[in-house]
Amino acid sequence: MEVVVAVLLAGFVLVAIVVCIIALLVWHLRRRNRISPDHPCAAPLTWLAALHGPARVHRRLRNTVLVARSAAAEYPTVAELARQIEAQAISLDRHALVAARLRSQRAVAMDELTRQVDSLEALTARLANAAIDAARLPALAGQLDDPLQQIAERLDALDAARADLAALERRTGLEPPREPGSIESRR
Repeated sequence: MEVVVAVLLAGFVLVAIVVCIIALLVWHLRRRNRISPDHPCAAPLTWLAALHGPARVHRRLRNTVLVARSAAAEYPTVAELARQIEAQAISLDRHALVAARLRSQRAVAMDELTRQVDSLEALTARLANAAIDAARLPALAGQLDDPLQQIAERLDALDAARADLAALERRTGLEPPREPGSIESRR
């Protein structure tokens, strides 16, 4: 009797492990199928590999968002544009879901949708190239200041303000007495 219980328990544990692995796999595939990691997607899992038009459009939109997010992560100056591209891709994906359900007008809907996706991909490529170019270019004189130069200028201004304050205190007699051995007394 104990052997039967042990076999049943082992079988139950094995089935539970298999169910957990399958659930984890489905969860991972659903996350991978999303246009944006932040937004749930109603696209079927079969669209990860399907060859029909709406599935291809879905995958193109997913890749477009990946490029836009990558550009925004590397170059924060384009983050807002990347968010707008992502929002547009999510909207176009919803249109792809509707187009997939159409029968008689699917070709017309897919033609328009494909044109919009082509345009979005071109804009995303421009965004990525602009971000890369902006990072590559040195600061332009008078337009973009070098951050290290800005820090140096602020420190110079702070030193000048302290020197002016010390001179004013000396002239008005407000200068605090210096302690022997202090840094100020060595100046």
